[in-house]
Amino acid sequence: MKQLLCLIFFSISVSALQAQEYDNDANLWGHLNLEKKINKKFSVLLRLKSRFDNNISRYELGYGRLSVTYSPFKDFKILAGYDYGFKIRNAGYYGNRQTYIIAAMFKKDFRRFRFSYRNRLQVRLNNLNIDDDGYLPYIIDRNKFTIRYEATKRLDFYLAEELYIPVMSPSVKGITRTRSFAGLIIKTTKNQSIELYFALQAQMQENNWYKQHRRYSNKALHRDYIYGIGYNIEF
Repeated sequence: MKQLLCLIFFSISVSALQAQEYDNDANLWGHLNLEKKINKKFSVLLRLKSRFDNNISRYELGYGRLSVTYSPFKDFKILAGYDYGFKIRNAGYYGNRQTYIIAAMFKKDFRRFRFSYRNRLQVRLNNLNIDDDGYLPYIIDRNKFTIRYEATKRLDFYLAEELYIPVMSPSVKGITRTRSFAGLIIKTTKNQSIELYFALQAQMQENNWYKQHRRYSNKALHRDYIYGIGYNIEF
């Protein structure tokens, strides 16, 4: 069963990657999630995230997100959020950016398995004083599919695949980036957990509008090997 799940979630990215030439990089991502449940239907989440790229030698990105989640019934949630952060530029300095998010999330439990799907639409506004691509705002439709397995009361495993589709790109259509995840969640206490994961992120098309392209002058598609760690706390 585990081998079959791995094949399903990673075959999409692997088959596409084999025919491409890539610039490869190692990344380290870290996050802290602080979630407060207001009542059975509403919760508020503060997410702090940092990323290191260039073979984990450079601080690439940092941001904070404040979001509100509403669950009208058990297996469905709606999320609205706002990010503010900064990201390294080609010239070596950091530019700020703002992102507005709305998402719908569905889940279904079957025995020890949880199947979930998240559709997320994000609108990103970069610093107009330093961006020269001329295509603002960036609107991305993100689709993430996840299978999670409860191995024990304290240990969960998961596999996930995420697809990025630009809504306003003037040059390409369809999937421009994928992320394939394999991770585990360790429940340290009733309301706290550590998350460890590995992700393969790949640019699928050459696209001047796509943010990764601006970082690399040789126009090669880019692929990131991501090592992630996070801590989650619920109040």
